[in-house]
Amino acid sequence: MYIPDPFKEEDKDKIYSLINAYSFATLISRLNDALIATHIPLLLDPQRGRQGFLYGHMAKMNPQWKGFDPPQEVLALFQGPHAYISPAWYLEESKVPKVPTWNYAVVHVYGIPTPIHDPERHLQIIESTVRRYESKLDEPYSIDFRDEKIQQFAKGAQSFEIEITKIEAKFKLSQNRGVIDQKQVIYQLSQSADQVKREVARLMKENLK
Repeated sequence: MYIPDPFKEEDKDKIYSLINAYSFATLISRLNDALIATHIPLLLDPQRGRQGFLYGHMAKMNPQWKGFDPPQEVLALFQGPHAYISPAWYLEESKVPKVPTWNYAVVHVYGIPTPIHDPERHLQIIESTVRRYESKLDEPYSIDFRDEKIQQFAKGAQSFEIEITKIEAKFKLSQNRGVIDQKQVIYQLSQSADQVKREVARLMKENLK
């Protein structure tokens, strides 16, 4: 990914936070010399391995996972909040021309995938995924993964893990503008009824601290 120095993010806490907050990723790999992509939630374990592991599962009918053996590099895209930035919001005179742009935060994770064939580990990954997202609800739904019907249903999925080999993070948050312009952009985005735009404003505020 092309990342100019002002937009390069190397703070692991910020990177992991974005991955966890926007965990519905796009997983890209090759299958039979062609690109293939799947949109799925991926869970991060930053403690395992040198740079961490990602875990997930997809439909067994999805051919993408068959390209994981023999191992090949895959790319997971985690798209954070983003917003259009109007030059009308700028107040400062700058060497940088006043032109429209887009602010955003995104993380690219490269790694080597391994299909999970152990039934117990497979169920564990699915259960962890379900519990992760149910825990965010006011009244989480409880699934008994020991139930035979649930286990039979889970056989229709294929789980996998990805050993992370490289992480690239780009937080483009108007760092190429002066502080006055950055604060003006923050103000404009903060006034929006769009929660995603307000989240961009929050990231910009954090970046100015």
